[in-house]
Amino acid sequence: MNEYIVSFADLKMGEHSFGFHVDSAFFESFPESEIRRADVNVVLVLDKQESMLTLYFDIEGNVEVTCDRCLDEFRFPIKTTEKLIVKFGKDYEDLNDDIIVIPSKSHHLDLQQHIYEYITLTLPMQHIHPDLPDGVSGCNQTMLKHLYTIKTAHHADPRWDVLREFINN
Repeated sequence: MNEYIVSFADLKMGEHSFGFHVDSAFFESFPESEIRRADVNVVLVLDKQESMLTLYFDIEGNVEVTCDRCLDEFRFPIKTTEKLIVKFGKDYEDLNDDIIVIPSKSHHLDLQQHIYEYITLTLPMQHIHPDLPDGVSGCNQTMLKHLYTIKTAHHADPRWDVLREFINN
């Protein structure tokens, strides 16, 4: 995806702004992604300095994920700001989450992986529909009733009765 490549070689020193739109096609190139659909805007301010680049990301929008409770899709709002420092060196190297080194002869920077990670890291560990304004779960109520029925049904397995007796004694 060439639209997420920033060419910095011809830029003058100082700040430069770029804008990117992230949609479903973006996440299709990441098969392991939990995100199905997206409508996210990324504003990038690149501060070019003599020996490094400082990139400031402002990311905001909505992504669609699967609810871990009811398995319905829902839109989850995201908003984050991130900073990435790009230093010039001999070879490519990830120093930590916020600092990378790229070869001195590089003329461009592919931001696709960084944008993907920034968006993905804004998601909580569990994806669950937010509650409705009246406090009721936003999950699919039919599915919740079905899960409750399964949970409360007593499916005794006689093979476990011996262990239960052992624990109780």
